[in-house]
Parts: sequence; C-alpha cells; structure tokens
Amino acid sequence: MHDTPWLIAHRGDIERHTENTLPAFRSALDRGADGIELDVQFTADGTPVVFHDRDLRRITGQRGCLAEIEDAELARRGLRPGPAQAEQFHLPTLSEACKLLAGTNTPVFVEIKTNALAHHRIPHAVDRVLQDSVLIASQRVIISFNDSALQVARSHARVAVGWVLQDWDITCRERAEALKPDWLFCDEQLLPPGPAPLWTGPWAWAIYEINEAGPAAALARRGVKAVETGRLSAWYR
Repeated sequence: MHDTPWLIAHRGDIERHTENTLPAFRSALDRGADGIELDVQFTADGTPVVFHDRDLRRITGQRGCLAEIEDAELARRGLRPGPAQAEQFHLPTLSEACKLLAGTNTPVFVEIKTNALAHHRIPHAVDRVLQDSVLIASQRVIISFNDSALQVARSHARVAVGWVLQDWDITCRERAEALKPDWLFCDEQLLPPGPAPLWTGPWAWAIYEINEAGPAAALARRGVKAVETGRLSAWYR
C-alpha cells in the first residue's frame, strides 16, 4: 500500500491560473500532476466548452447562461475563439484543451456537468464529447454524476468511465455495482469515518477535494488511488 495517491489537478493548476483554462492545464503538467480534471458545458449550438458553472458571471464577470449563448455570441464577447493569452481569460473549447493535453500520457478526467445535460439530449451530448476528445482517446476518462450518460458513453465507444457519487448509501452502492465504472469519485465529506472500509469492486477510488498531504496519505492507506486537489503546492513547489 502506498502513502502517496495520484494527484489529479482539479480544473488544472488553480493556484496560479484561472480554473479550466489552457494555462492552468499547462501549469499542472509542468508541476508534475498525475492527472487533469476538467469540466464540460455546452453552448446553445451544442459545442462542448471547458467551463464549470452554468453561468458566466463567477469567472468572467459577464452575464449569461452558456447553454443559451451561441458560439457567435461568445466570439463577439471575446470569450472564444481567439488566442489564449496568459493574463487574458480565454474560454477554451474541449477540442482546444485536448490538443494541448494530447500525447502527454497524462490521464484526463472529462466531467460532463449534469446541468448541461438538461439542455441537450444525452446521446447527442455524449457523442459530441467523445468526438471532440478523440485526440486524448487513450488518456481520457469520461466522468459524471449522471450514470445514464456514462452508460451511453460505454455503448458508443471503448472508453473508461467514472461515476461521481451523490451520496453514500445502499442505493448508490447498488447503482455502482450495476454500472461497474472504472472509477468512483466521492466528496471526502461523504465518506464514512476512517478507517471504515470503502466499497470494493472493479473500480479505483478518487476522492475530492484534498489539499493537504496528510489526509491524502491516510486515504491512500484506505485504498484510494487518486485525490483531486486544488492545491498542488502541498506537494510541489
């Protein structure tokens, strides 16, 4: 049993750069992260873009729900497309992010946000994500709270999937056993107190958000393979 789990940079290196941006991903790679997690929303045209919130305000200061904004309007606002500059926010498409991450051999955990699926048919949305992430086909893991989306992903491609748990109860355990994902993701706050055992199955465990080396080591001793962190400086300079 190892005391150091994989470190997944949650939305990239968010200590040094705006979350879910190309500079954040590049910096996470440079600092030695073992994996990258990024979030996917969709524009009104169905284009997968790398963004966490349904609304633009928190990150960009602008108003608007991404699902209601067409690509041309985003371009008019200067959010995409355009050259990514270190100090100027650039909302990347999933394709752009995958071009950066391709060939690095770093696992990329692509989270399809549940609220995004409310605006688009799940099969079409999943297909677009698979299509636009084809450059990282050997690196990607499609993750979501929505297990139906993961079932669709598996039926449409040979792809690893990770289910993000909404709760720690018998219903979720039964759904996990039926889905048999490659990964189970869980908020640390949902876990039973240590050293209670985690569910056993064909999956690897990833726990979020862990920002200190001590708790990460304790989780590794419980069988956790990876932790998502927003604080790479706890391990790297």
